[in-house]
This record gives sequence, C-alpha cells and structure tokens, in this order.
Amino acid sequence: MRYGNAAASQLQLGSWGDLLETTALYVRHGNTLDPATAAMLVQCLDRLVVAWEDEDSGMWELDDHRHYTSSKLGAWTAFERALRLAAREELPGAHAGRWRQERDRLVAFVEERCWSDDLGAYAEHAGADTLDAGVLRGGRMGWMAVSPVRFASTVDAVRERLDAGGGLLYRASREIGREGAFLACSFWLADALARTGRADEAAELFEQLLGYANDVGLLSEQVDPSSGELLGNFPQGLSHLALINAACSIHDARGAGASATAGAVGR
Repeated sequence: MRYGNAAASQLQLGSWGDLLETTALYVRHGNTLDPATAAMLVQCLDRLVVAWEDEDSGMWELDDHRHYTSSKLGAWTAFERALRLAAREELPGAHAGRWRQERDRLVAFVEERCWSDDLGAYAEHAGADTLDAGVLRGGRMGWMAVSPVRFASTVDAVRERLDAGGGLLYRASREIGREGAFLACSFWLADALARTGRADEAAELFEQLLGYANDVGLLSEQVDPSSGELLGNFPQGLSHLALINAACSIHDARGAGASATAGAVGR
C-alpha cells in the first residue's frame, strides 16, 4: 500500500509558472520581495532554464512523460513574469537576458511543435492528435497576446471535442467516457471565453455551472455527466479557485470596473 501522492517525485514544469505568477501578483498589489526570497526565485528560474526542454508528467500527474503543452505554457509564464519582476527591480536583472531568450524559445516550441492543423488547436502535447482542457489556462497566463487567433480556435475546439453535456468538459481526450467531467475545466472555459471577447457566452456557461453546487454551495472535483452526481475530491479547492477566476474575468470583460479584483486572482 502506498501512502501519499506519487506526484511528489514527478517533474511538473507548470509549477514554475504558478510560483512566478503568484509572486508577480503579490508584487503588483503593493508588496515587495526580500533579498532572500528574490535569490531563491532566481535559483528556481535558473533551474527552469535547464529543465523546460525535458518531458514531464504534466499538470495531471501522468506516468506518460511528454512535452505537454500546458507545461510549456506554464514555463513560458514563469519567464514572462520574471521579466516583469526584473523590470520593477524586484528580482536581480543579471540573468534577465537569458530568461528572455528562453521565453522566446518556448514561444517557438509551442507554435511549431504543439499546434495541430488537424485539430485547429494546441494539442495535448507535441505531436499529439488529442486535446487537453488544461491549455485553456493559457488565457489567464496571457498567451492570447502571443497568438490570439490560435488560442481562440483552441477554445472552440476544446469546447466542442471535450464536451460532456450540460456545460461540462472532460479534462482530456483520453478521459472521455472513462471518468466524470472535471469541473475546473468548465470554469477555465468560461474564463477563456470572457478573455476572448465572449463575455455573454461566458456568463451563460458560468450560471449553468453554478447549478452543480450542493445545497451549501460547495463543488466537487468532478461531476457525472449523466446523473449530475458530484464525484471525486470534495470539496475541491481547484474547482472553487477556477470559479473565482472565471467570475472576475466575466465581471471585468463586461466593463464593470472589476479590473482590480480580476487582477488579484490572476489576470
């Protein structure tokens, strides 16, 4: 019997993006980094310079190591946010030139190896013919500024091909019919719709998804598409975080003066 999570020993490149995005938001809202923290982050980024070209387990903690698109987007986010922090002198700028170089190499990698003409979308991983709803997080990361047409096309492809009915999405092509629909993915879709100029569609989907909460407003990890039964971890923090991000993105997209709130959770 194994206790604990095998992910503890996995390489998950997207974690660097989460770390640096959180740091950038912390600074953006009036905080500063102490020298020890800044030095630690520089060490993390220098490690990522070496590691991002490796195959990893992806955000879904898979045993099958691949060049997962969501992981490369996360690595790109780490370098992008690091450059912003260096420009604000919150991180030492001595290595900024290398971070910029690797950020640009990541753009080339994703555009050349992770895009699928057949799918009309960014694939699950380099060379794949499958989709991963995790790529929708690229909207929050800022990938739309890199490739707006391709990202918008990916949103439509994921919405159509990973559809589980009732506004729900499977998290990846390989999970269709094998597990429940993954609630966070549906909120990521709402977020991506709002960020690509489709606020009304996003709001409609968002309201539909709220119907899956239980009697006290809590959400699980997954939903059975046929019965609506809540499945998996409960309550699931990732589902609620995705809900908050989507709500703020929709609010902001509708011009309701929510830019400060949206930024606080990940614009």
